[in-house]
Amino acid sequence: MRRTRILARGVRVVGAGALAIWLSGVIGCSSHPRIELPPPETGQFLTLEEQRALSSEQLTAYCQSLNDYIASLKQDIALSRAMHDSLSAVLDSLNAEHSSMNNESRLLENQLRRLKARRGSTTVYTTRQGDTLMSLARLFFGSPQEWRRLYEANRDVIDNPGEPLEPGLRLSVPPR
Repeated sequence: MRRTRILARGVRVVGAGALAIWLSGVIGCSSHPRIELPPPETGQFLTLEEQRALSSEQLTAYCQSLNDYIASLKQDIALSRAMHDSLSAVLDSLNAEHSSMNNESRLLENQLRRLKARRGSTTVYTTRQGDTLMSLARLFFGSPQEWRRLYEANRDVIDNPGEPLEPGLRLSVPPR
């Protein structure tokens, strides 16, 4: 009987100790050392060994921080994809505009070649309102300083080379 009482008292002491240890773990006073959890944004993560050393509360907090970090990365990826799609659309538009401008440039170059060829064969020009020797020299020779060439070829028709030309004059244009 005495033995039974001693045993019962021993079980109560051992049970009370186990209960105290269990309670200290539940309320956060466990024997687990408090490990500073690294924020995932820094790129530092706990090893499996370090994770095993965590209390369940710490492990839950660590997993939550990882889940939050993964969620923010997924948002960043979605935003990056949306920006990529938007920039791709802008790039496609710019490429189409560039292609259109190249086509237009080719057409204008062809027109210019035809005009230059026609201009090279043109020997007579009928003046219009506002024409001057300088403006015609720029048109036919590419430089207003070439006005004397036009004047020399048309002395008989031009009275005053410094004045605007009368509309309807037929001028001879020397070859370039």
